[in-house]
Amino acid sequence: VTIIMFPTLPFGQPCSTNISISTYQKYGHGKDTPWLNLHGVGNTPRDHRLFPLIREMFFLPDPLPILNNEPFYPYSANKQASRVHGDQEGNTRACAYGSVLNGGLAGHIHGTQGYYLKEGDPKQIRPYIWEGLDGEKFKFAGPHMAHLKSFMLSEGNAYFELIPDRKSLIPNEREKGLEEWYLSGWSSMMRTIDNRLILAYFEMESVTASINGLTVGDSYEALWFNPRTGEWSDAGKCEVEVDENGVLRLPPFPDNSQICEEDWALKLKRI
Repeated sequence: VTIIMFPTLPFGQPCSTNISISTYQKYGHGKDTPWLNLHGVGNTPRDHRLFPLIREMFFLPDPLPILNNEPFYPYSANKQASRVHGDQEGNTRACAYGSVLNGGLAGHIHGTQGYYLKEGDPKQIRPYIWEGLDGEKFKFAGPHMAHLKSFMLSEGNAYFELIPDRKSLIPNEREKGLEEWYLSGWSSMMRTIDNRLILAYFEMESVTASINGLTVGDSYEALWFNPRTGEWSDAGKCEVEVDENGVLRLPPFPDNSQICEEDWALKLKRI
Protein backbone atom coordinates (compact mmCIF):
# COMPACT_ATOMS: atom_id res chain seq x y z
CA VAL A 1 0.00 0.00 0.00
CA THR A 2 1.38 3.42 -0.95
CA ILE A 3 0.30 6.44 1.06
CA ILE A 4 0.93 9.84 -0.47
CA MET A 5 1.19 12.68 2.03
CA PHE A 6 1.22 16.33 1.04
CA PRO A 7 3.50 18.80 2.89
CA THR A 8 0.53 21.02 3.76
CA LEU A 9 -3.23 20.63 3.73
CA PRO A 10 -5.32 22.99 1.60
CA PHE A 11 -6.62 25.17 4.43
CA GLY A 12 -3.62 25.03 6.77
CA GLN A 13 -5.12 22.36 9.01
CA PRO A 14 -2.93 20.46 11.46
CA CYS A 15 -1.78 17.16 9.97
CA SER A 16 -1.19 14.13 12.20
CA THR A 17 -2.43 10.56 12.68
CA ASN A 18 -4.36 8.62 15.28
CA ILE A 19 -1.46 6.80 16.89
CA SER A 20 -0.41 4.17 19.40
CA ILE A 21 2.58 5.20 21.54
CA SER A 22 3.72 8.45 19.82
CA THR A 23 4.00 9.92 16.34
CA TYR A 24 7.68 10.66 17.00
CA GLN A 25 8.50 7.05 17.81
CA LYS A 26 6.44 5.79 14.88
CA TYR A 27 7.46 8.26 12.16
CA GLY A 28 10.27 10.47 13.38
CA HIS A 29 10.51 14.26 13.30
CA GLY A 30 11.61 17.17 11.13
CA LYS A 31 12.97 16.35 7.68
CA ASP A 32 11.87 12.72 8.03
CA THR A 33 8.21 13.78 8.28
CA PRO A 34 7.59 16.93 6.19
CA TRP A 35 3.86 16.21 6.17
CA LEU A 36 3.57 16.09 9.97
CA ASN A 37 2.91 19.35 11.83
CA LEU A 38 1.19 18.02 14.96
CA HIS A 39 2.67 15.37 17.23
CA GLY A 40 0.44 13.09 19.29
CA VAL A 41 0.22 10.16 21.66
CA GLY A 42 -2.59 7.80 22.61
CA ASN A 43 -4.44 4.51 22.25
CA THR A 44 -1.77 2.27 23.77
CA PRO A 45 -1.13 3.01 26.54
CA ARG A 46 -3.73 5.41 27.97
CA ASP A 47 -2.16 6.15 31.32
CA HIS A 48 0.97 7.48 33.05
CA ARG A 49 3.21 5.83 30.50
CA LEU A 50 2.15 8.45 27.95
CA PHE A 51 3.53 11.36 29.96
CA PRO A 52 7.26 10.76 29.29
CA LEU A 53 6.44 10.28 25.60
CA ILE A 54 4.87 13.75 25.55
CA ARG A 55 7.87 15.27 27.34
CA GLU A 56 10.23 13.57 24.89
CA MET A 57 8.53 15.32 21.98
CA PHE A 58 8.27 18.65 23.81
CA PHE A 59 12.06 18.92 24.02
CA LEU A 60 12.80 17.94 20.41
CA PRO A 61 14.63 20.54 18.28
CA ASP A 62 12.13 22.67 16.35
CA PRO A 63 9.26 21.10 18.32
CA LEU A 64 5.72 20.73 17.01
CA PRO A 65 2.46 21.20 18.95
CA ILE A 66 1.52 18.08 20.90
CA LEU A 67 -1.72 16.59 22.18
CA ASN A 68 -3.02 13.33 23.54
CA ASN A 69 -5.53 12.38 20.86
CA GLU A 70 -6.57 9.02 22.33
CA PRO A 71 -6.46 9.39 26.12
CA PHE A 72 -8.29 7.54 28.88
CA TYR A 73 -12.01 7.46 28.05
CA PRO A 74 -14.60 6.82 30.76
CA TYR A 75 -16.77 3.71 30.49
CA SER A 76 -14.65 2.17 27.77
CA ALA A 77 -14.78 -1.54 27.00
CA ASN A 78 -11.01 -1.91 27.35
CA LYS A 79 -9.52 -3.55 30.43
CA GLN A 80 -7.97 -0.35 31.70
CA ALA A 81 -11.29 1.47 31.96
CA SER A 82 -13.21 -1.51 33.33
CA ARG A 83 -10.68 -2.06 36.12
CA VAL A 84 -9.79 1.51 37.04
CA HIS A 85 -8.49 2.44 40.45
CA GLY A 86 -10.75 5.14 41.83
CA ASP A 87 -13.54 6.53 39.68
CA GLN A 88 -14.05 6.98 35.96
CA GLU A 89 -14.25 10.76 36.13
CA GLY A 90 -11.14 11.03 38.30
CA ASN A 91 -9.13 8.89 35.92
CA THR A 92 -10.35 10.92 32.96
CA ARG A 93 -9.26 14.18 34.62
CA ALA A 94 -5.92 12.68 35.65
CA CYS A 95 -5.14 11.74 32.06
CA ALA A 96 -6.30 15.14 30.76
CA TYR A 97 -4.42 17.39 33.22
CA GLY A 98 -1.39 15.09 33.22
CA SER A 99 -1.17 15.07 29.43
CA VAL A 100 -1.38 18.86 29.16
CA LEU A 101 0.98 19.57 32.07
CA ASN A 102 3.61 17.23 30.66
CA GLY A 103 3.74 19.28 27.47
CA GLY A 104 0.55 18.57 25.49
CA LEU A 105 -0.23 22.26 25.12
CA ALA A 106 -2.05 21.87 21.79
CA GLY A 107 -5.11 20.77 23.77
CA HIS A 108 -6.83 17.57 24.80
CA ILE A 109 -9.47 15.25 23.36
CA HIS A 110 -12.30 13.62 25.28
CA GLY A 111 -14.52 10.75 24.21
CA THR A 112 -17.45 8.94 25.83
CA GLN A 113 -17.09 5.61 23.96
CA GLY A 114 -20.75 5.87 22.95
CA TYR A 115 -20.13 5.57 19.26
CA TYR A 116 -21.12 2.20 17.87
CA LEU A 117 -23.77 0.44 19.96
CA LYS A 118 -27.17 0.79 18.31
CA GLU A 119 -30.70 -0.41 18.91
CA GLY A 120 -30.71 -4.18 19.26
CA ASP A 121 -27.01 -4.58 20.11
CA PRO A 122 -26.29 -6.30 23.45
CA LYS A 123 -25.46 -3.65 26.02
CA GLN A 124 -22.04 -4.03 27.63
CA ILE A 125 -19.86 -1.51 29.43
CA ARG A 126 -20.05 0.83 26.42
CA PRO A 127 -23.13 3.09 26.38
CA TYR A 128 -25.58 3.38 23.55
CA ILE A 129 -24.88 6.37 21.36
CA TRP A 130 -27.73 8.48 22.80
CA GLU A 131 -26.50 7.78 26.33
CA GLY A 132 -22.99 8.74 25.31
CA LEU A 133 -24.28 12.07 24.11
CA ASP A 134 -26.92 12.80 26.72
CA GLY A 135 -26.79 10.33 29.60
CA GLU A 136 -26.46 11.82 33.09
CA LYS A 137 -23.24 10.01 33.92
CA PHE A 138 -21.57 11.38 30.77
CA LYS A 139 -22.51 15.03 31.19
CA PHE A 140 -19.40 15.70 33.23
CA ALA A 141 -17.29 15.68 30.06
CA GLY A 142 -18.15 19.16 28.80
CA PRO A 143 -17.75 21.04 32.08
CA HIS A 144 -14.60 19.19 33.06
CA MET A 145 -12.90 19.92 29.76
CA ALA A 146 -13.95 23.56 30.16
CA HIS A 147 -12.41 23.60 33.65
CA LEU A 148 -9.11 22.38 32.23
CA LYS A 149 -9.17 25.25 29.74
CA SER A 150 -9.99 27.75 32.49
CA PHE A 151 -7.06 26.55 34.57
CA MET A 152 -4.52 26.57 31.76
CA LEU A 153 -5.66 29.98 30.42
CA SER A 154 -6.04 31.62 33.83
CA GLU A 155 -2.97 33.77 33.11
CA GLY A 156 -3.82 34.35 29.46
CA ASN A 157 -1.14 33.52 26.92
CA ALA A 158 1.49 32.99 29.63
CA TYR A 159 0.95 29.26 29.13
CA PHE A 160 2.93 29.64 25.88
CA GLU A 161 6.05 30.00 28.05
CA LEU A 162 5.50 26.94 30.24
CA ILE A 163 7.88 23.99 30.12
CA PRO A 164 7.35 20.57 31.75
CA ASP A 165 9.41 20.09 34.91
CA ARG A 166 7.92 17.16 36.78
CA LYS A 167 11.31 16.11 38.15
CA SER A 168 11.50 19.27 40.31
CA LEU A 169 8.24 18.34 42.05
CA ILE A 170 9.22 16.06 44.94
CA PRO A 171 7.68 13.57 45.54
CA ASN A 172 5.81 13.30 42.25
CA GLU A 173 4.32 9.84 42.66
CA ARG A 174 3.10 7.55 45.38
CA GLU A 175 4.92 4.49 46.58
CA LYS A 176 4.86 1.55 44.20
CA GLY A 177 2.42 -1.27 44.64
CA LEU A 178 -0.58 -0.64 42.39
CA GLU A 179 -0.88 -1.43 38.70
CA GLU A 180 1.20 1.09 36.75
CA TRP A 181 -1.79 2.17 34.70
CA TYR A 182 -3.80 3.30 37.72
CA LEU A 183 -4.23 7.02 37.17
CA SER A 184 -3.80 8.05 40.79
CA GLY A 185 -1.00 9.14 43.10
CA TRP A 186 1.04 11.03 40.50
CA SER A 187 1.56 14.77 40.12
CA SER A 188 2.72 16.88 37.16
CA MET A 189 4.06 20.41 36.81
CA MET A 190 4.99 23.10 34.29
CA ARG A 191 6.78 26.38 34.95
CA THR A 192 8.13 29.36 33.08
CA ILE A 193 11.91 29.55 32.64
CA ASP A 194 12.09 32.49 35.06
CA ASN A 195 9.81 30.66 37.56
CA ARG A 196 7.34 33.52 37.77
CA LEU A 197 4.44 31.13 37.04
CA ILE A 198 4.04 27.48 38.03
CA LEU A 199 1.06 25.22 37.33
CA ALA A 200 0.70 21.78 38.90
CA TYR A 201 -1.85 19.00 39.15
CA PHE A 202 -2.20 16.33 41.84
CA GLU A 203 -4.15 13.15 41.10
CA MET A 204 -6.25 11.57 43.82
CA GLU A 205 -4.03 9.93 46.47
CA SER A 206 -1.13 12.30 45.74
CA VAL A 207 0.98 13.51 48.64
CA THR A 208 1.96 17.04 49.61
CA ALA A 209 5.10 18.02 47.71
CA SER A 210 7.94 20.53 47.47
CA ILE A 211 9.40 22.28 44.42
CA ASN A 212 13.18 22.36 44.01
CA GLY A 213 15.40 24.73 42.05
CA LEU A 214 13.76 28.08 42.83
CA THR A 215 15.41 31.35 43.84
CA VAL A 216 16.13 31.69 47.57
CA GLY A 217 13.86 34.22 49.24
CA ASP A 218 11.28 34.45 46.46
CA SER A 219 7.65 34.47 47.60
CA TYR A 220 4.67 33.01 45.78
CA GLU A 221 0.92 33.37 45.95
CA ALA A 222 -0.56 29.85 46.00
CA LEU A 223 -4.11 29.30 44.80
CA TRP A 224 -5.84 25.94 44.64
CA PHE A 225 -8.15 25.07 41.73
CA ASN A 226 -10.91 22.47 41.98
CA PRO A 227 -10.90 20.49 38.69
CA ARG A 228 -14.32 19.03 39.53
CA THR A 229 -16.13 22.38 39.83
CA GLY A 230 -13.81 24.88 38.13
CA GLU A 231 -13.68 27.00 41.29
CA TRP A 232 -10.62 28.67 42.76
CA SER A 233 -10.33 28.03 46.48
CA ASP A 234 -10.25 31.21 48.56
CA ALA A 235 -9.58 29.08 51.62
CA GLY A 236 -6.52 27.66 49.90
CA LYS A 237 -5.04 31.00 48.89
CA CYS A 238 -1.85 31.71 50.81
CA GLU A 239 1.70 32.99 50.47
CA VAL A 240 4.68 30.64 50.56
CA GLU A 241 8.41 31.40 50.51
CA VAL A 242 11.42 29.63 49.03
CA ASP A 243 13.86 28.48 51.73
CA GLU A 244 17.66 28.78 51.89
CA ASN A 245 18.04 25.63 49.77
CA GLY A 246 15.85 26.90 46.93
CA VAL A 247 12.98 24.65 47.99
CA LEU A 248 9.35 25.75 48.12
CA ARG A 249 7.27 23.63 50.47
CA LEU A 250 3.72 23.55 49.20
CA PRO A 251 0.77 24.08 51.54
CA PRO A 252 -1.51 21.20 52.54
CA PHE A 253 -4.37 20.35 50.23
CA PRO A 254 -7.54 22.43 50.72
CA ASP A 255 -8.95 19.85 53.15
CA ASN A 256 -5.72 20.26 55.20
CA SER A 257 -4.64 16.72 54.38
CA GLN A 258 -1.17 15.52 53.38
CA ILE A 259 -2.66 12.91 51.02
CA CYS A 260 -5.54 14.11 48.87
CA GLU A 261 -8.65 11.97 48.55
CA GLU A 262 -9.66 13.94 45.46
CA ASP A 263 -7.58 15.56 42.74
CA TRP A 264 -6.49 19.21 42.88
CA ALA A 265 -4.68 21.70 40.66
CA LEU A 266 -2.43 24.48 41.91
CA LYS A 267 -1.25 27.82 40.55
CA LEU A 268 1.80 29.60 41.96
CA LYS A 269 2.53 33.21 41.00
CA ARG A 270 5.69 34.94 42.12
CA ILE A 271 4.95 38.04 44.19
